[in-house]
Amino acid sequence: MSSTLDFKSFKASNNKVHLVEFHPVQPWLAMADKAGTVTVWNWSTEQVLYEAQLEGGETLGMQDALIQRLAEKDSQYYGLEISGTLTVAKSAAAGAIRDVKFLDTETCFWQLTQQQTMQHKASTPDIVPHLGKIRGLHGHRWLVVACDTKLVMHDLSSNLSREVARTALDGKAPTSVAFLYLNNPALLGSGIASSPNQLVMTPVIAVGTAAGSVHIIALSSGQVCAKCQVTGHVKAVTSLLPLSNPRPGGGDMLISASLDGTVMVWDPSTTLPKGPEKEVPPKHTIKAHADGVLSMALFQAAVDTPDTQPLQLCTTGGDCKTSVWDVASWKEVPAGRAKPFAKHPVHSVVYSGRAGTSSLSTPSLLMASDEAPAIWGMYPNNARIEQLISLESILPNGQKKVPKVYQIACHPLQPHLVAVAANAGCAVLSFDPYRLPAIQPVPLLLATPADLDSPLDSAISELGPTYDTGFKGAAYLMVHAGQLWSIQYKTGWRQDAKGTGRELTTDLKAKKSIANLSFSGAAVLHVSANGRCCSIVWPETCRYAVYAQGSSGDWRKVDEESGSSVAWAGASSTYAVLHQPKAVQIDQRVTSKKKSKQREQEAAIQAAQKAAEADAAAGVTVRVYSVNETGGSVSLECSQMDLAGQRPTALHGGALLGVAVSKHIRLGTRSGNAMQFYSWQKFTPVGPPMVEPKWIQWDPDVTATALAYTDSLVVCRARPTFKAIASLSIQEALSGVWSRRQLFVATHTALHCIFVNAHPDAPQPFLDVIRLASLRGGIISELTAAAQPTAALPSEALQCAGPVVIVGIREGSLWLVDARGQPFVVPVNHPGLKARCLVAQGDSPAAKLLAERDIWRQHHDELAGFMSAMAADGAAHAINLTGLTLKGEMDMALRIGQYRRALNCLEALARGAEDRATLNVFPRWHDHGLESAQGGFGNRGQQPWMPGSMTLTNPGLESLKAGGPLSEDLFAGDAPISSVTGKQQAEGSTVASTGGSGVNWDAPLAAFAPLQPSGPSAAPAMPFSELGELSGVPNQPQTDSLPSVSQMKAKSALGAFAAQRVAGLAQPALHLVENALAAGRREIAEAALRILLQASSALPPADLSAALVHCARLDLKEDISAFAQRLTKEGNPAVNPAVPALAAMLANNQDLAHACFEASGMVNSAAVYTHAWRGGNAMASLQGWAAALTNANSPNVLVKVVPASPG
Repeated sequence: MSSTLDFKSFKASNNKVHLVEFHPVQPWLAMADKAGTVTVWNWSTEQVLYEAQLEGGETLGMQDALIQRLAEKDSQYYGLEISGTLTVAKSAAAGAIRDVKFLDTETCFWQLTQQQTMQHKASTPDIVPHLGKIRGLHGHRWLVVACDTKLVMHDLSSNLSREVARTALDGKAPTSVAFLYLNNPALLGSGIASSPNQLVMTPVIAVGTAAGSVHIIALSSGQVCAKCQVTGHVKAVTSLLPLSNPRPGGGDMLISASLDGTVMVWDPSTTLPKGPEKEVPPKHTIKAHADGVLSMALFQAAVDTPDTQPLQLCTTGGDCKTSVWDVASWKEVPAGRAKPFAKHPVHSVVYSGRAGTSSLSTPSLLMASDEAPAIWGMYPNNARIEQLISLESILPNGQKKVPKVYQIACHPLQPHLVAVAANAGCAVLSFDPYRLPAIQPVPLLLATPADLDSPLDSAISELGPTYDTGFKGAAYLMVHAGQLWSIQYKTGWRQDAKGTGRELTTDLKAKKSIANLSFSGAAVLHVSANGRCCSIVWPETCRYAVYAQGSSGDWRKVDEESGSSVAWAGASSTYAVLHQPKAVQIDQRVTSKKKSKQREQEAAIQAAQKAAEADAAAGVTVRVYSVNETGGSVSLECSQMDLAGQRPTALHGGALLGVAVSKHIRLGTRSGNAMQFYSWQKFTPVGPPMVEPKWIQWDPDVTATALAYTDSLVVCRARPTFKAIASLSIQEALSGVWSRRQLFVATHTALHCIFVNAHPDAPQPFLDVIRLASLRGGIISELTAAAQPTAALPSEALQCAGPVVIVGIREGSLWLVDARGQPFVVPVNHPGLKARCLVAQGDSPAAKLLAERDIWRQHHDELAGFMSAMAADGAAHAINLTGLTLKGEMDMALRIGQYRRALNCLEALARGAEDRATLNVFPRWHDHGLESAQGGFGNRGQQPWMPGSMTLTNPGLESLKAGGPLSEDLFAGDAPISSVTGKQQAEGSTVASTGGSGVNWDAPLAAFAPLQPSGPSAAPAMPFSELGELSGVPNQPQTDSLPSVSQMKAKSALGAFAAQRVAGLAQPALHLVENALAAGRREIAEAALRILLQASSALPPADLSAALVHCARLDLKEDISAFAQRLTKEGNPAVNPAVPALAAMLANNQDLAHACFEASGMVNSAAVYTHAWRGGNAMASLQGWAAALTNANSPNVLVKVVPASPG
């Protein structure tokens, strides 16, 4: 839990790397060395994406001339025109590189988002401006490099470059670059915002020069449109920073720092651009340092309450001092004035908004200085400095005796990542990536489908019962500035200012301090299962405290002692503590005045302190307590758990108590400390040990659990045996929350929803992974907003930056809390996602009604497959979806045991129908009442707002018209089962919810097999069973609905087109045969086989063999004979020649068998087998035939041959 940095990766260089820049979304790092080389490096794969020596050339000059000629055609062009032909001189050498920046749609979006969030608190879509279709930006990934002689823009997508010569900057050398966004139509920004309040923003490039001037360049034309020079800097500009306008919707402001020691604030958006002669005056001028300003960084200052932190600016100067300025008033904050080092200035400072910075438990400003090759951290509230990492033993020395740090950069969206530009290369360092802010959600006492209902949408109340479970907003506890806070938010919808749309709001309902804490610093917070107890651990001081909420609602401390870890049980107010005696503090004073003796004494003190800490660690024990919430007391349940002599290191709570020990183990490809599960009741081991995960989350129904490892997320089935069912490639999962068979997982870059059906009654587990949000989600949402209503699932939404804690689904939104304690919501009201959530919540009827109303029919098959795998009654409701295709309906009918209905679908598909809309054009089926909601196919009326009605385009459909072949026999429904009523069926299919207290965890677990990472995939479908037919199906005699043998014999083989169509249905048809036979529905199996036999010329060999075996089992001699005759006549080379002969033999048709042998040229082989048959080796001959047929067709099909009985 310390604030130290760890080494992650390194890119070596032969020259001094003095500039470094992170891309906000892509894993890219731009760096420049003092030899003029620019490199773009993928820090995750450690591969170089782009590298160039900037020396200029004719190509760049020609490109620049072409761009200028295009710019001349623009009405906003103010530069000099090019006369004559496009001939240019060779471009000048670039000179030294002064600054490097990324510029593309992603960098624009996130700069706007973070600036607006820091200035205006909220992260709602209306506060983030729309980018529009900006000329020169979309489709490009610019790398902007400021050199001594020019500004170079290289497109990483097209590998083309353009230049802005220093002559456009009044002959001044560019020194720094920043990007501003102005809502000015004259700058050629265009596009339609998703919200009426959103403004269309256009980026411009601000370029600081060695003379102190700042030039504003239009990105679309590459021409200077304004200058910030009136009473400006008199020396070189050292740094530029964009600043969001305090007026909501206003264009960006600009902060510039100079070697003259001043900091100036500019507002270029106040006036229209009028060319390079237009000068913008500064709004504020600050004398920041006696010497030059070397670096500056904007940051959000921590305050004593978890409110929006004020925006402040930190500057470092050549006078070796640091200063902090309040952005609202531009007055200096006295606490920020400091002199970190006596002789060396801080030449690089960045803000790292990682976990703990807002609660004053870790330094938020990172600094580099020539004082030492190290990274330092500063607390801006008191200017206290601490060393975070020494690079002397980590980085190569390069050209120096020791490494030297020139610049540091912090990732804007993953603030735990830090890049260091040094004299030997560039290094990427990392704080603890799993460290989260001390925030924990208060669990819902009863999770219901009503949680999906937002204040705007009342669909659930219309579809099902209402629920009253108390406060349903987002409630969470937070440790901040030495206090424990309780915070409650609710979602709301309001009309926007123009009254043309609605805006999502997060309304604060309550925020109060509920306890003053005895300790400060980095803390770990956990909450009990009922939300009425919590524990706080301070790992650095090895102390913990437990608080409980009384009947009156007040919180009181019930336990406090030494300990390094606390874990709560999953179904009670029981908790376990990792008790660790406090190490004896050794006197740190050095008494000797001789340097040699001083070093000896310091070494002896360090050795004594380590020995004391080792003695304290050896005395660690695990104790278990329970909280009496009514009386506010704690009782000891277990004074010391028996760990078989192992030293415990960490605890994990839930349905079982996970105890990690110092023993190192390896299981498969994963290794680490061992972890053993223990029973909360008997405190005895349960199951074998496993590798300790980063965290464990148990499903509230105790049917599944998630184990987070560095490289994957392992989902396990908890009952009846603990067993891994999937290893998902979700790396560095930070946090996870269950909500009724839904696991929401957050990483540094994405947010996932994992649907899990691991109930013991489900024969096969099922998983489905949906990516809800990502760091690119905001850009993707803008590009795909028009397709949202027709999509099966919503496109990726925007995920807030930095480490987040998931609260869960509340009032139709998924709530997150960022590192500053501010809420962030991800809507889950898309019909496709909401229907899936309803199914997971156990409300399949509501999901079906929602799909009928709001989901396009083209997506009903996909939803039906999800419903059938996710819920026991899912297929029974999904089968009546109006947009279900015949294939989808056939699958659903098989799952719920409606084999007659499945056969109806198979016959319609074989004749060329695709969906029910096609069938409704035939009056014969309307006469049978098939348009009724509960008929053989149900009501298949077309919804006018859902396109996709089918037309009769297949030739096979002609036989389906009234009076055509089989028109009298198709589409009869299954006979209802009178012994099972609809109510009994619904009661029988309900899955009981079992709490953790009803599980016998003392029973030994199954062996935990080594886990191999794999991608998310759905589990195999459950075996089909007879669950009862739907009520209202017309009860017609079976003999009237199935083609008879004589009808089949009279029909000729299907044509090539129809045969290929039926061949594509071979697998569903064989599944129907197998399940119908298992259910005793012989007539269904026979009819399905006869459909297949008509397409024998196109069937794959494996399916053909399987159909033949089923025909033999059913003793369909006439059909087999007709089948063999067609095969012999067609002479299909894809069919093994033994198949028709074997079919004739199975039908006991000797004449046909002889004809098949002659047609296939197998007479000699037949004579040999005949001799063996007469010699008494009949069974050996049959086994040989079966083996030959099996090997010739498919190794996965086992063929058994049984001789026909005499007569």
